Amino acid sequence: MNRWHPFLSDVLNQKIIFMKTKIIIVVLGCSLFSLLSCQNKEHRVDQAQENVQDAKQDLRDANLELQQAQDQYRTETEARFNENQRDIDELKARMKDSKRKMDADYNEQVNKLDEKNRELNSRLRDYKGEGRDRWEEFKREFEHDMDELKASLKDLGKNNVK
Repeated sequence: MNRWHPFLSDVLNQKIIFMKTKIIIVVLGCSLFSLLSCQNKEHRVDQAQENVQDAKQDLRDANLELQQAQDQYRTETEARFNENQRDIDELKARMKDSKRKMDADYNEQVNKLDEKNRELNSRLRDYKGEGRDRWEEFKREFEHDMDELKASLKDLGKNNVK
């Protein structure tokens, strides 16, 4: 048994070395994985923070663009309000200049159109909606109301000429 003993000793030593090597490889692998995993998480956090900053900037840009579009629309529409007011004033002046007495129904219609013009002007000036969708909806309805007012002014002007 003595002669097998050195051989067994060598085999056992090799197995122990092999096992230690496996353990070291596993420990190093786990350490490397943990290190890479932490760096990956840090990278993801950094990337997420960048994405949030980009999204905030995009939102600021979109809000600025929307505000500029609203301001431009208000400026353009102001000219239409002024034109409507000139038409209303002209209708009132025509009736005063005519030899006949102002018809009560006609006077009431002119006053209603004047009030509608003022109401639309206030509605646009006071609009504080948020978001492009709400703005587009408001603008669509507002344009419809402005077109109706203009058509009513034209119709009333035609009736007055007769």
